[in-house]
Amino acid sequence: MTTSRTNYINKEQIISLIEQDHTNAYIAQVVGCHRNTVSRAKKNRRTRERTAPQSSQHRDERILALNNRGLSNTAIARNLNCSSSTVAKSLKVATQTALMNRITPLQHEMLRLRNLGYSQTQIGEKVGRHRNTVSRNLRGI
Repeated sequence: MTTSRTNYINKEQIISLIEQDHTNAYIAQVVGCHRNTVSRAKKNRRTRERTAPQSSQHRDERILALNNRGLSNTAIARNLNCSSSTVAKSLKVATQTALMNRITPLQHEMLRLRNLGYSQTQIGEKVGRHRNTVSRNLRGI
């Protein structure tokens, strides 16, 4: 049996014995692990029970609300029990979404072409506008 499979079985057995209100020392002896392993399993179990899973949409809404109140990414992450990189990604997506809702379809197409590496002249030819119009429209984005 592989180590990861053994660890999974041990964790399941530890959780089962925890639910039966056995002591850490007894569980460790039965399972064949250190009592600190049992303590960690208890702590992780309590944490999972305390923090019910949130939908990503609900979490994103909370992140935006906390960001609008002026909290840092780290503070938001602590508050929502997620990583600060999750907060940063959520804020980046929200910013991009807000930007896309704010610009016209023509500007959206110009931006897409610019991101593909087209010059302003090439973009103008593709969308049927002068390069100066393309420049003016992309400057505000």
